Amino acid sequence: MLRMPAGISRMAAKCSAWVSHLSRKVWARWALLAAVLLAGALVAVLLHLPKKRWAFTVKPTDVVSTAQVTGEVQPTAIYQLYFGAAIAQTRAEPHAPDACGVLATRNDPEKLLGPVRYLVRQGVHVTSGQVIAAADTTAAQRELEAARAALTQDQAILKADQAVASRLASPSASPGVSAATAPSAAPSSSLNPAPGPSLPTPSPSLSASAAASPTMTNEQLAADEDRVDAAEHRMAAAQQVTDSSSIIAPADGIVEAVTTALGAVPSCHSPAMVLRPDTLQVDATIPVEVLRRVTIGQRAVVNVPDAGRTRQTRVTTPPTSRQGAVSTTPPAYAPPGAVTHAGAPVTYHLLLGLPVSTDGVLPGMRAQVTLVLAERSRVLAVPNSAVKHDGNGSYVSLLRCDPDSENCGSQTSERGDVQTGLVGDFLTEITGGLTAGDEVVLPGPVPTITPLPSVTGSSPIAPTDLGSLPVPPPVPSGRETAADSNSKGPAAAGSAPPVP
Repeated sequence: MLRMPAGISRMAAKCSAWVSHLSRKVWARWALLAAVLLAGALVAVLLHLPKKRWAFTVKPTDVVSTAQVTGEVQPTAIYQLYFGAAIAQTRAEPHAPDACGVLATRNDPEKLLGPVRYLVRQGVHVTSGQVIAAADTTAAQRELEAARAALTQDQAILKADQAVASRLASPSASPGVSAATAPSAAPSSSLNPAPGPSLPTPSPSLSASAAASPTMTNEQLAADEDRVDAAEHRMAAAQQVTDSSSIIAPADGIVEAVTTALGAVPSCHSPAMVLRPDTLQVDATIPVEVLRRVTIGQRAVVNVPDAGRTRQTRVTTPPTSRQGAVSTTPPAYAPPGAVTHAGAPVTYHLLLGLPVSTDGVLPGMRAQVTLVLAERSRVLAVPNSAVKHDGNGSYVSLLRCDPDSENCGSQTSERGDVQTGLVGDFLTEITGGLTAGDEVVLPGPVPTITPLPSVTGSSPIAPTDLGSLPVPPPVPSGRETAADSNSKGPAAAGSAPPVP
């Protein structure tokens, strides 16, 4: 049998004696009874207090459903500029295109243009329509003058032969035609023959027998017309090369790179300059669950934290998919040495044009985009937590005054069936079952409704349609004088070359 230590036994005995002594006193008994009664009264009061309720008053408001995505600021395009072509690319395309394919239907400027005589410097801001590079046109002008002279002579021969044919077709024409009435000009192809198949040339004079033959006359006219067509094609090609002697900025922007040099010969295999336009856009990555809800015309609020700018724009193009790189890394459970080809991941992107006046926003900055997928203005709505659902549909708990209480001293709740519309981020649209001023019971405090970010400047622009752009308009023809690319100041380097 266990025995308690002597010290503890003595202490327990003293406590027992003290309690027994107090219980024998009358006042102690009354004090204990009063404490019990007071506790019971307090419990009764607490039980009869009304339970705390959170209520929301129904009123017209805006219901918005949004999606938060992230993206990167980038220029709307990168212009690869050649002598004779301007091609727009995205940042995702790794290499500059070969413009020789673009120039396949035209004369390659490399064959007739001389050395580059004028260039703006890298980093200079230029404006749309400004001449930013020019090449020597001595050979091109010489070819253009020769083509113009050949065309004039071939047209004169055709006109003369047509006059002969007209006289032969006249009923009053004599059986023979004097040689003096026939054209005697030499064929124009002897001046500077254009490349291509050889064409029949007219004889110095039409003999009487040949002139009397309508078949021979028709053949001669056909040959004359073919020569005129060839001369016109040659002149158009020469004019096109002359017009391509200058590179004109297709948009306002910054010359990001200069890949040629003064004295270099223009080539269609690599661009002479790279231009980054001032217009910007956001390349946003769209989750699959949001992709199906994105439609053209939706609002979007773009916030660029690094620049402290928030702008509003709209969706103007549908989302696109991009195929990522194929992974060849074997999984952890693959046998040693095995290489598996996993499918390339697909991501979905949305391009959002930004307003032109977006000071401080630079390519490469991260952007936070709020897509407004759906919205209703000035409709009855309640917090999402107030709407419940069961087999009978949607309902809310309406707060009503107890009819037995005076001045609505106590309140009760009752079921109220409702019809719902748009379910937003915080509120649910109520299309039926409630009126303005009704109070609904909430399971907790009224939620804090976060408004859309405030914006300044809401003029959206559409992302650039990438692809081959038309050749810039020509500048006045003539030989451009050489301009020093190291002239004083950006304004001097970016000005157009003088034309004599």
